Amino acid sequence: MTFKQSWYRFKQFRQAVRSKLTYSDVEFIRQYLTKQEQIIFYRMQVVDQKHSLLLAHKCLNRNHVAQEIDKNKLIRAALMHDAGKAWMKIALFHRILYVLLEKFGNGKLLGNLARENSKLRFRRVLWTLLHHGETGARLLMTFEEDPEIVNTVLNHHNKPTTREGYIIPIIREIDNQV
Repeated sequence: MTFKQSWYRFKQFRQAVRSKLTYSDVEFIRQYLTKQEQIIFYRMQVVDQKHSLLLAHKCLNRNHVAQEIDKNKLIRAALMHDAGKAWMKIALFHRILYVLLEKFGNGKLLGNLARENSKLRFRRVLWTLLHHGETGARLLMTFEEDPEIVNTVLNHHNKPTTREGYIIPIIREIDNQV
């Protein structure tokens, strides 16, 4: 791991420890998310909520967001991108373990340890972290009318493809920075 990557991870850790929602955060969420989306958003842990809010604000403040991009849709996708983490409490230790396992052997060890139906909680947590895009997309498909938001949640950690819309590359790029 390079110094830059280590510093990035340290900042993430510090942010996770200090996370709490403010009144302006709540107002921002109300402005952009539907009632159903808010229910899912508030089921996420505060660390994931703050991460999603930071991502949304960075998307909103991005200087070169094209005029043809629907900013409301961009912000909704940013706020919902980690919705798949909403159904399991994930300890900070598990998040650190996940990052470390992801680095070793190009994630093969992580893939071998992560199990959805394991009796061991840490294996279920690893599975949740590894597959949160798919889980979040399945959840959103039950009520989300916009396929681009669902697709963004589904693929925000996947490699870019030529058939992506305008939103997912922005979410992916900024998500890798915050």
